[in-house]
Amino acid sequence: MKKLPTSLSIVLTTKAVSRAFKKRMNGLSLDLPADSYRILMVINYKGELTPQDLADFMNKDKSTVVRLLDVMEEHELVLRTICEEDKRKNTIALTKKGKEFLKEIILKEKKMFKELGNGITAADMIIFNRVLFQIRENVKQLT
Repeated sequence: MKKLPTSLSIVLTTKAVSRAFKKRMNGLSLDLPADSYRILMVINYKGELTPQDLADFMNKDKSTVVRLLDVMEEHELVLRTICEEDKRKNTIALTKKGKEFLKEIILKEKKMFKELGNGITAADMIIFNRVLFQIRENVKQLT
């Protein structure tokens, strides 16, 4: 088998994992766009943050993130609060319902990644995650 260029390998793998993720999210108590699930995960990971911070972290357009937040707010998964320091900004946090819904997502995600990790040792997964982290850090230096 011919070796793929690294950039193509990353893109193809990312798209395949993204498709698998979307498929696995079927059957949740709410049917939302896949990026909504990722936003909930990021808020859970990072804590309260502004829509701009969220867009920057996810490498998405702020307007796209705000539209997704609107839908999630309608479903009472997130709460927007006006910043005390700057009334023009607001922060986003998970609601109790959002945290419960996130548990559903995480269960499905863990099962999927357990299956994706078949044939990969725990030590290799640690290295893999370290490499991904370092690539993300290096990208920051390029942009």
